[in-house]
Amino acid sequence: MRWSTGIVLIVDREDEVLKILRAALQSKDYVVLHASTGDEALAVLSRLKQPIDLTVIDLDIPNDNGLVISLLTILGSSQKSTKIIVKTSRHDRPFLESVDYFGIDAIVLKPISEEQLIKTVQATLSGRRKGSVGVSAGTAA
Repeated sequence: MRWSTGIVLIVDREDEVLKILRAALQSKDYVVLHASTGDEALAVLSRLKQPIDLTVIDLDIPNDNGLVISLLTILGSSQKSTKIIVKTSRHDRPFLESVDYFGIDAIVLKPISEEQLIKTVQATLSGRRKGSVGVSAGTAA
């Protein structure tokens, strides 16, 4: 019998992002769950009995800001052990600082390369980003 390494929830509408992360994480024996909206993510969380190890959330999901904030609040309060990565195309300092309020482990700025996104996920899961917000620009090496 094969055991999973952990559970990762990806909240993103981009199929390509899901495909890339799913392949990278499943190769490391993670169970990958997916939600296209904040509402779907909240439904997944309400049904799940085990804690989620990592949540990757795209903050640019259209018409979903209130639900994403609810999701971040729930993860920060009831799923304290969950690591959180957010993706955003917004680069303004006040916005990024407001996101930090939710205890985010890493912020990745779009556009981001597949390689950089996978590195950020791996670093966050291994605990190398815990306790500080890491901002990774998509063009950074």
